[in-house]
Amino acid sequence: MVRTVDIRTPVDEPSADGTLRFRFTRRQLLSEAVTWLQVTAEATPERPARRLGDLRTMADAELASIRPRIVPGCAITVDDGWVLAHPAGTGEPIPLTATSGPSLTVFNAINGMTTIAQIARRVATETGWADAEAFAFCRNTILHLVGLRVCIPADKD
Repeated sequence: MVRTVDIRTPVDEPSADGTLRFRFTRRQLLSEAVTWLQVTAEATPERPARRLGDLRTMADAELASIRPRIVPGCAITVDDGWVLAHPAGTGEPIPLTATSGPSLTVFNAINGMTTIAQIARRVATETGWADAEAFAFCRNTILHLVGLRVCIPADKD
């Protein structure tokens, strides 16, 4: 199982005096740094520590064993035929998927317990797609949700 933490912070535009302002407080940044240190200290060859950005370059066989989950604090709602995410600390909802189709199947299976390979098998069964096509669809959908900061790999021991 891959344990992932991303401590890179979003940076606002430089201020008028040329300094960078971060959206996170020092306490939040320190908390993330401590988590990253714990993760890297617990890393083994069988369970390496990786950044979220590394997921895009990971081999399919390795990615298949990841169990995605919704980011804690991210509220999910349904409105006007769309599933919307409300990440903590943001004002505007993010449309994720229509309330029907294979992307909804992928989204509904993101529970922190189901692997990407299992989700792909479910999509292949429901759509009649070949296994490789269903896996590629699931991989791309989940990586898109990771990019939106709505989905992360579950940390399971």
